[in-house]
Amino acid sequence: MKILNYFIVLLFVSLAQELFAQEPDSVKAGSETFRFEAAVLDTVNILDADLLSPAKAALYSAVIPGLGQAYNGKYWKIPLVYGGLFFYGYLIYENNIQYQYFRRNLIAEIDSNPETINITGREAENLRANRDRFRRFRDLDMILLSVTYFLQIIDAHIDAHLLYFRINPDFTVFVDPAIMPTNHLLPTGISIKLKF
Repeated sequence: MKILNYFIVLLFVSLAQELFAQEPDSVKAGSETFRFEAAVLDTVNILDADLLSPAKAALYSAVIPGLGQAYNGKYWKIPLVYGGLFFYGYLIYENNIQYQYFRRNLIAEIDSNPETINITGREAENLRANRDRFRRFRDLDMILLSVTYFLQIIDAHIDAHLLYFRINPDFTVFVDPAIMPTNHLLPTGISIKLKF
């Protein structure tokens, strides 16, 4: 469940980057107007430059995992991609072996064929519980393997988008603390405003 929560947070962070990486804007603070450029394209002529395509990076990662990271020049991410894929692949393999083992012995225990033998010596209820447990583990690992596969595609796509973005060195944050008035005698909250 924690993995799913981390995946959702990562998804929201990616979407937030897409939403807030817009054109430069101006914000009025007091009597002065401050101009900021949170994320702007470098001064590159798009027609003349050899820019990386986010669609190509995603396609390369979909066809061969890690190829999109290589296309973006982020070679250090390739062992992480394959490490995650092989880790979950190994867990699927091991849990499937255990699932098949308990399944075979459960069938041998509950069928009326005297030629099949339950080699574990366990009762049917115990065999059924273990079979179901390893099947759940195997299925969860399949989901996590799929999530890892799709995360590396999303990573390659977003990385290609952000490769030509830079942060303006004049980026500033203004903190404006204020006490919130209430109907009671004492204030009950404090507000902090961030202005960019």
